[in-house]
Amino acid sequence: MSSYGIVYVATRHDLFLEEAFLSADSVKQCYRDCSITLFTDRPEHRLCSLGLFDRIEAIHGVSGFVAGWSAGILNRLKCLAHSPYDRTLYLDTDTIVLTDELLSLFGLAESFDVGMAETSTDDSFSRQYFGRPIFNSGVVLYRKNLRTIRWLEQWVADSERNFRLAGDVPLRSLPELAHIEDPRVRRKLLTNDQISLAGLLSPTINRCHLSVVTLDYSWNHRGSKLPEQNREPIRIRHWPRESQEIHARNVAAAIQRAALLAR
Repeated sequence: MSSYGIVYVATRHDLFLEEAFLSADSVKQCYRDCSITLFTDRPEHRLCSLGLFDRIEAIHGVSGFVAGWSAGILNRLKCLAHSPYDRTLYLDTDTIVLTDELLSLFGLAESFDVGMAETSTDDSFSRQYFGRPIFNSGVVLYRKNLRTIRWLEQWVADSERNFRLAGDVPLRSLPELAHIEDPRVRRKLLTNDQISLAGLLSPTINRCHLSVVTLDYSWNHRGSKLPEQNREPIRIRHWPRESQEIHARNVAAAIQRAALLAR
C-alpha cells in the first residue's frame, strides 16, 4: 500500500469523469509525483489513458433510488474503504486545487483519523434545513485503520437506508429529522449523504470514536459569501460548475498539459 494519495470517484456520466480529470490536472500542476487513483464505471474512456490518473479501478455502479444522484453518492462512499493508500485525500470531482500546501494535509493524517471542513450556513441545503453543524463530505482526509473502515462501512449502510427511505410513500419519520416539519425537505435530505454522516460524525458528534481534525473553510470552499468564510485564500475550490463552453476549453487545455507531462 502506498503511503499517501488522492482518490476520485466518477460514475454515471462522462461529465463527472471530465471534472475528475480537471481536478487531477490541478493537482499534477503542482505535485507531479502525487499518486492519484480514479474509481470509475467507464475505465475505457479516453481520459483514463492520458496519465493523470496513476491507478484506474473499474467498478460497477449501483442504481434504483428515487433520486439519481443518490446512486452516484453511494458509488462514491463504497469506494472510500478501498483506497490503496495509508493516508487518503478524497476529492469530489468538482474541486480544483489552488494551493502549494496540499501535502501538509497528509502530515495531519499521521496524527488524526479523519479531517473535514464544516459546512457554512449559506452554502449547503443540508446545513440550512438540518439546522445543526455538519461536515461537508466533498473533501475527506482519512487514515486507513480499523476505526475509519468501520466508520466508512456504517456510513455506506446508513446512506443506503436513507436513500431507500426517501422513496417511501408515505414518508417514514427518522428521529434525526423529527424537527423538520416539511416532508419535501425531509425527503430531499434523505437523498444526500450528509444526514447519514451527521448521525455518525459531525463537529459535535463522534459515535465512531475517531480522532478528528476540523479543516478550515479554505480546504473546501463551497462559495460562501460570509466574510468570516473569505478571510484566507482558498486552497480547494468546490464550486461552481462552469458553462459547457468553458468546461470544454478547460478539458482541452488539460489534455494538452497531460501530453506534456507524459513526455
